[in-house]
Amino acid sequence: MGFIYVYPFAKYLLIDNPASHITFPFNDKWDLHGLDLKKTLQLLQKSNTTPFE
Repeated sequence: MGFIYVYPFAKYLLIDNPASHITFPFNDKWDLHGLDLKKTLQLLQKSNTTPFE
């Protein structure tokens, strides 16, 4: 399962970039994967199908 998330605006202004993805183990069979909105848009611009998986 996947989702898209957005950090608070101030986090994007920091020198270090925030994590572009996060993963939460749900149970033995499933994990939740999240992509940052900025990373999602970059992948879509490159015609990468990862956001659709």
